[in-house]
Amino acid sequence: MAKVGFATKLLSNRNYIKEVPVEGKTTNKFNYKIGFYDQYAAQIIRSGNCITLLSNDITIDKNTFWNPNYFEDLTRYVFWTFNKSFRLALIEAVDRLTLPILNRCFNLLMENLKPYHFNTEKSSDEELAWCLVKNQHLKKDPKFEQMYFLDEENRSSLLITLTDRITSLKSVENKHVATPAATAEDK
Repeated sequence: MAKVGFATKLLSNRNYIKEVPVEGKTTNKFNYKIGFYDQYAAQIIRSGNCITLLSNDITIDKNTFWNPNYFEDLTRYVFWTFNKSFRLALIEAVDRLTLPILNRCFNLLMENLKPYHFNTEKSSDEELAWCLVKNQHLKKDPKFEQMYFLDEENRSSLLITLTDRITSLKSVENKHVATPAATAEDK
């Protein structure tokens, strides 16, 4: 891991965990301000919002979630702790996506089955390197098990949805491909 400077640690620890609002919902910041991050995480999860370890302001809504430009960051840097109702809205939105978008989202999700699960050795981004350290500490704390469990559950569910939709579109596409024999039969 690259050396992480004091200023980066200060910035990142000030935002040890950060709420990612879903559809504009936000929670009370009291537990966050007094440093009770485990209680703050539980509060974020209860409200159906997500969690990041970065200092960036990230928001999630069903209209931009599947945009690959946002989706790439969401798969890499956000714990998907949204509730089942929002997951259902995302599943319904998959039917409106084109095959290239579905494929890109599928590939991004396969590359990032867990947030903060990548190598930063060749990166000069100190905050990302520090987030990996924070993630290792959170993994060891049983108070954050629910965060990891919900993230895995939501990612698995959406991965299955993407796989099913891609398979469905490809089978329809294959049925519509004109073969020389089928073209001769039509005449």
